[in-house]
Amino acid sequence: MKPTPKPAPDALELLHQTLYAGHPDRLAGLEQARLEDELGRRVRSLREAAGLTQAQLARRLGVVPRFVADLEEAAIETNYLLWLQRVAAVVSKRVQIRCVPLRRQLQTA
Repeated sequence: MKPTPKPAPDALELLHQTLYAGHPDRLAGLEQARLEDELGRRVRSLREAAGLTQAQLARRLGVVPRFVADLEEAAIETNYLLWLQRVAAVVSKRVQIRCVPLRRQLQTA
């Protein structure tokens, strides 16, 4: 009887072990990127819920439409929380912040 082969490691787990395990600076950068991505998605969600185009939101914020697009895609280095607050104000909303437990499982990007 042949021994049962061990399952191949999960690709995400392998990447995590290779790139992030034991590198707190890299983990912090990954968490920052996730946060910026989430804030960018919130900006888009607020804009779309208000029925605004990127150009319309840009005019109301006093920026160019490309900035709004980059903000939504988390493609620029900026203070995302500040801009989320500004976008929320434009659409008559306010930002609330809450803390949640850390995720122990790896997540796909």
